Amino acid sequence: MKIDWTNLNERERWMLGGGGIVCGLYLLYVLIYAPIVGSVREKTTQLVAKQHLLVWMRDARLQYHAASELQALSASKLLTVLASQLAKTSFKQFPYQLQQTGVGDIQLSFDSVPYNALLAWLWSMNNTYAITMKQFHVDRTDTPGLVKVMLMLSVSASH
Repeated sequence: MKIDWTNLNERERWMLGGGGIVCGLYLLYVLIYAPIVGSVREKTTQLVAKQHLLVWMRDARLQYHAASELQALSASKLLTVLASQLAKTSFKQFPYQLQQTGVGDIQLSFDSVPYNALLAWLWSMNNTYAITMKQFHVDRTDTPGLVKVMLMLSVSASH
């Protein structure tokens, strides 16, 4: 069946022309506009993710440089530093045992200590002094938030 434009009345021509324009605009949207907008959104998301990664990498580099400037300790001074730092903690009222087990190795034991406070203290010690944790053993206690801890610290060999 062949439709001749001249045989259509004016209303049918307008409807056919309007439908053609709508179909054309829809095809432009689907084939050109939508892919471009999707691609721009994807690239924008990738850019933001890469900017966050760059910020993280810069922070990590600064932390690395700060870590390379850790205060070096001799094997004989480690025990003294640990004892003095433990006296300044928020958990100083919890009894502990601090003993030297070898050259440069210190064993620290708590029967009961707040876990979060101990981890914060270890983190600050690690960011201040060139020490290495050789062993870390944690056991649960009956009191929530308190743990039994035994850890072995030594002077870092890399510093």
